[in-house]
Amino acid sequence: MTGAAKRPALAIEFIERAIDLEPRAWAYHSNLGNALSAAGQADAAIAAYRVAIALQPEAIDPRVNLGNALKRS
Repeated sequence: MTGAAKRPALAIEFIERAIDLEPRAWAYHSNLGNALSAAGQADAAIAAYRVAIALQPEAIDPRVNLGNALKRS
């Protein structure tokens, strides 16, 4: 289990700070989606994955995670 899954609220806080510093870092948005998903915030997670994909269309992880989030919602 990752740190985001154990303490998603804390992970969300730190990742949002990182995004404030580097808003075009697609991996931060993808990680935010993971933390939001772990916190049970499906709609926000889906939005974060979509931002990650928009920033880095070739990235696989946010696409897979988006698909999984959409299946669960």
